[in-house]
Amino acid sequence: MNLHEYEKLQARRSHPKDYDQVWDRIDQDLEFCLQHAGVRPGDRVLDLGTRDGYLVQRLSEQGFDAIGIELIEKVARYARRQGRDVVQMDMHNLEFSDASFDLVISRHSLEHSLNYRQVLAECARVLKDNGFLFIVIPIEYGKPHGLHTQPFHTEEQLPNMLKDMGFHVLVQEEIPPRGNPVIDAEQRIIVQKPAGVPLPHVPPTVFPVPHLSWRQRWACRIKDLIKQLHGDIYHLALPALVRPPAARYRGQVRTIARIGILSFLESWQDRIHGKVLDVGVGTWAYPRQLFQDRCDYTATDCFEHPNIDVVSDIHHLTDVFPPESFDFVLCTDVFEHIPRPWEAIQELHAVLKPGGILLLTTPFNFHLHSNEQVRDYWRISADGLRLLLQEIAGFDEVEITYVGHPEFPFSHTVVARKGE
Repeated sequence: MNLHEYEKLQARRSHPKDYDQVWDRIDQDLEFCLQHAGVRPGDRVLDLGTRDGYLVQRLSEQGFDAIGIELIEKVARYARRQGRDVVQMDMHNLEFSDASFDLVISRHSLEHSLNYRQVLAECARVLKDNGFLFIVIPIEYGKPHGLHTQPFHTEEQLPNMLKDMGFHVLVQEEIPPRGNPVIDAEQRIIVQKPAGVPLPHVPPTVFPVPHLSWRQRWACRIKDLIKQLHGDIYHLALPALVRPPAARYRGQVRTIARIGILSFLESWQDRIHGKVLDVGVGTWAYPRQLFQDRCDYTATDCFEHPNIDVVSDIHHLTDVFPPESFDFVLCTDVFEHIPRPWEAIQELHAVLKPGGILLLTTPFNFHLHSNEQVRDYWRISADGLRLLLQEIAGFDEVEITYVGHPEFPFSHTVVARKGE
């Protein structure tokens, strides 16, 4: 395996944002390390293969002068964007001065190295006398995982190697699997670098640079170009793929989902009457234009705007409006933005008079549309709407219609009647 192949292998590891699931295990390992290693706040700490730099952040929060290294530059950049001190570096050739650190941590990085003896020798070089090395590795009793270039098959394999290199083993502990399906067990080891004892020198690994013919070089360039074009086309085409198709409606081009809402509301234009509450209408003035001459129309939302008559929270409508005070309640494309729709649907039911009607629309197969003021939380299926409307809120009659294809609806429209 050459260096290029090694970097490709490491790059297959999950994106740093997918690393959140192991933070609890990192905290457990850090607690074990600080309990058994003789380090204190202010000491310099190096974390090998730090990935997103979470361990560096946790060490810094506890007062340590911590830095992490990561082979893949894009992962290191991601960590730096989170405000963590992480640099791109190869752990086989650490670019630090001798005796620079009080503690070096290698948490699930040694098994990914090409030459673990060289990595351990580099750790010894940058450690101060009486400094500590903390290692967490998987113990693979079965078939090794494909990303582990240096698998360890017994719990004594690494401790014996560390003793042979001159380290003093302080603590070693085997722990059962902690949720990783490809690891049989794990091992924690803390060793100390003895003062004044020279550690064995390991010649640095020379990674062979593969010789490529001109045909191979051109093939690589063409492959990279195709990959780049594929990514560009994907990102350009994605918005068109996820947005519903559009059509011309009343002289304007609108999405099928929007046309479904407009036609749904217009179908009720001559039937709506009495007191009407439009919940979460925002700045959209069309329902007011459609209904205000036919009923006592009130618009409400959680912010002030010329189109809003009353400011209220959909989760607490009865704090503002008396119960059983409206003949109709409108709620168009609001429920995807509500943190707790199971509470909101009960409030809509509560403000309706007996026999009152709820007219509701909500998107389903529709692109995300959130901003700093409004978040996009939910997509509720027809079954989910029936659960909310009938079992949770208590509506007597519920009619749900899809917009689009029945197995791939863009949105749903709902007519729900409250019992007498």
